[in-house]
Amino acid sequence: MSDTKITPFFDGIAFLNEANAHITSKLNTYLESGVEDVFLVYEYALEFLEENSGSPQTFKSYRAEIEKFLFWAWHVKAIEVREIDKILMRDYLAFIRCPYQEYIGKPTNSRFKFSPGKVARVPNENWRPFVNANHNKEVGENAYSFSSRSISLSLSVLSRFLDHLIDKDYCERNPAAALQRRKEFKHSEQNDAEEIRYFSPEQWSYILKVLPHGDSLSYEEARKRFLIIAMYSLYTRISEFSARPAHTPLMSDFKMLSQHNAYVFRIPISKGYKGRSVTVSDDLKTEFKKYRQALGLTPLPSLNDAMPLFPKVKGTSIVASGLGVKQISNIINGVINDASMLSQSEGLEEQASVLRSATPHWFRHTGISHDINFNGRSLTDVRDDAGHKSIETTSKYLHTSIKERYASTKHKTINPEIGKKKAL
Repeated sequence: MSDTKITPFFDGIAFLNEANAHITSKLNTYLESGVEDVFLVYEYALEFLEENSGSPQTFKSYRAEIEKFLFWAWHVKAIEVREIDKILMRDYLAFIRCPYQEYIGKPTNSRFKFSPGKVARVPNENWRPFVNANHNKEVGENAYSFSSRSISLSLSVLSRFLDHLIDKDYCERNPAAALQRRKEFKHSEQNDAEEIRYFSPEQWSYILKVLPHGDSLSYEEARKRFLIIAMYSLYTRISEFSARPAHTPLMSDFKMLSQHNAYVFRIPISKGYKGRSVTVSDDLKTEFKKYRQALGLTPLPSLNDAMPLFPKVKGTSIVASGLGVKQISNIINGVINDASMLSQSEGLEEQASVLRSATPHWFRHTGISHDINFNGRSLTDVRDDAGHKSIETTSKYLHTSIKERYASTKHKTINPEIGKKKAL
């Protein structure tokens, strides 16, 4: 990387979310070097650190581990976090055991300090991501050490962080957890404790009940309704609906492909930066028209319609900028909470408990699972609409629940002939 200056990523908890031109400039250098999702992952890292800021010691420990990890990924390797698999994770562990000498410094109490006149926070030029274990020695060839206990701590924190990224629908794998379990060389067997999570038809019915209904919905009501139904129907990830530096979804991403006589939603940038077209049902097309009419727009967009798919509202006016990841997550989580409260008010505590544990990614899982198990769509059709790399990934949604498998085996007979006679 041409810019070799070392800049810390995260200030103290009191300044964590304050704009810092030095951090922004550094992240831009990584963006220019090809790490296209650097700002998105940085935002998720801030959220993760905020969630773990209750204890000052925990915050500092987590900050140090995440900072070293992102520094290695972006500064040393110039790769996206989503690219990191078990092989690269082992490479990272080897790196933190013996980092380059220019990345090792003495302990320092602050990553940033106020500039003269306390105008802005500037990086502490003595900060380094790795610390010399012996405070009394100058940094030297043998001054830095990293114990097996430190490796365990790093994997533990990174596993939690990657789980956070999975929950945010940024990635699907957690190589830190895989190495932590030490099962990376063993045959991967199904783990019922890690089954795909989705809403049952009854739980989904409560989601639908709390959505706004009627022909005279406000813009915010219509936006909420369409967002949830589209997430379910199109199997979309939040990142595919949210405005971000690389792409903002537009109304005109819904379009007719005349050569196929098919109406689709085009996702030009998806996971792994691969695009796909998702086929649109008649019901969803009707919902889309109602949503646009609530905005005072024509039922369907023109080819050059530049309106964001989910525009923001400023006062009583709709502005030409799209909702970000956090705003979309807040809307979805609000719907989940409403559904949980409704089911609890009707005495369904078990259903309410499941709903309370749900995350926005459940809508994608639910749409896929319902289409395969209840709507009878073929695995190949669902695979292509979901953007799965292989049919094996899609097949995981068949009989994803141990409860369903038990129901199908409970009355199974040892002698098929006896079972056949009973059926007759």
